Order: sequence, then structure tokens, then C-alpha cells
Amino acid sequence: MAKVIITGGTGLVGRRLTTLLENSGWQVSILCRKPAKPNEYAWDINRQTMDEKVLEGATAIIHLAGAGIADERWTDRRKQEIVDSRVQSAQLINSYLQKYPHTISHFISASAVGYYGDRGEEWLTENSSPGTGFVAEVCTAWEAAADALQSATVKVSKVRIGIVLSKDGGALPKLALPVKMGIGATMGNGKQYMPWIHIDDLCGIFRFLLEHPEKNGIYNGCAPNVCTQQELMKDIATVLHRPYIPFPVPAAVLKLGMGEMAGIVLMSNRCEAGKISAAGYPFIYTTAKEALQAVYS
Repeated sequence: MAKVIITGGTGLVGRRLTTLLENSGWQVSILCRKPAKPNEYAWDINRQTMDEKVLEGATAIIHLAGAGIADERWTDRRKQEIVDSRVQSAQLINSYLQKYPHTISHFISASAVGYYGDRGEEWLTENSSPGTGFVAEVCTAWEAAADALQSATVKVSKVRIGIVLSKDGGALPKLALPVKMGIGATMGNGKQYMPWIHIDDLCGIFRFLLEHPEKNGIYNGCAPNVCTQQELMKDIATVLHRPYIPFPVPAAVLKLGMGEMAGIVLMSNRCEAGKISAAGYPFIYTTAKEALQAVYS
């Protein structure tokens, strides 16, 4: 039985991915702060320590760990925590791969479409340049830390994740809340592109790369049909059988209430998903409406 290590395995994506992989015959070990199950191993990013036993027999690592971008207001302390949780965790893994014998041949790291910054209507591929702003800076540092693991024996892949559609957490419950209350709040003018992906397709991409290491590289983790924020809100209303009464929240109001973090909901990322499709991944959900129908079914 092949073994994979997942960091961030107790989070939204990590939990679903663990289930998917175990159902496919993979043995999954999880690195976390407080192990409570036989397949969980301790690590401490601040102290740069981890249980080296987790490496035994593993052939790949899927790196999902990182403090939530939108969980707290961006103070200087929180911004540093967001960066460090991603960069220092990758550095910790790298140091242990240098120090201990291992059979790891593939390191698959999460990243985010925020790498591109706010790009309006520009089509964005994996070859597009990085953008500006805090989120872009985080993603650039995140990916650089992953690239440092590249070696003669370890391949590196990176998945730039869009908005994950799941009713169990992430952005969707927050987006759906005003719709459930009878208003379809749009952030700013609502014309910004919001690349989305159903959680099962995102986990499917990670499994695809895990099972096809020859396809290693950088991939946009979003569905083929990117839509605007307003279009997404309309689809949420339709699926929830609620009226869509657009209630625009001006950018100035968002910035007043959220500060610099407002950039997350105001930035436009018109991302293409052609590369992962061309690599051979068959999307389950290609439109936001069908993905949302599956989420709320």
C-alpha cells in the first residue's frame, strides 16, 4: 500500500482529501500539532521539529498547511503568521528530508490564485507573472519555499487554488449567508472574476498529481468556467431557491470594515484551467451551477 503524508490534514480540504485517498487505497499519515489518532504525527513549526517516523515508507507529501488568510483581521502580527505558517513549515520538511533517510519523490504544495494579484479581465495561465499586494507576496514566498525542495530525487508540484465550494467551510457559507437572508450581496461592482472549484475536483487534482508524478509542475486549481462574483451569487440564489436581489457593497465600505483584507474579495483573477485538463484530469463539475447543486444536494 502506497503511503502519502498530508500537512494541514485536519483542515477543510485535508479532511476530504484524506477520505478520498484512503478510499482509493492510499495509506495517509498526517502532520499536525496535536496528534490524536494512530496515523497522526506531531510537528512544531515554531520550534522546527517533527516526528521523523512519519517519513517511514512515504513516497510523497501533500503540503496544505497554512494559517487561514481570511480568518482574522490583518494586523502586522497576523500577516507574519500567515507567511511563516506556509514558508517555515516547508522549510521544516526540507530540513528533515536533508537530515533523515527517506523515500519521498514528490512534494505537492498548495498555493492560491492570489499569486496573480488583481488582474481585471486579463486571462491568467500558469505562465502569467506574479501580481502585487500582500496575498501575491504570500503566494510567491509560499511557492519559493516549495521550490527549495526540488532536487535530483524530489519533484515539486504546485496547485494555485481558487474558491473552494463546500458547505462544510471555506468561503461558500459566507457568500451564501446574505442570499439565504434574501439579498444577493455583491462585493464592489461584482464584475471581478472569482475562480472556483468544487472540493471534490480540487481533491481530485491532488490525487491525479499524486498518482501521475510525471505530470509534476504548476497548475491552476480552478474549474474551466470561471465566473464573475455577481454571476456566482446569482447561481447560489438559484440553487438555494432564493430571490436574487443584488445589494452592492461599495469597495470603500469594504475597505473601511475589512481594511487591507478587502482586497481578497475585490481582486479579479480570470484563471484558465486548460493546463490541468490537457494533462488528463477529467473535471467532475465544469459550471458553478452544477457544482453548487452537488454541494447543496
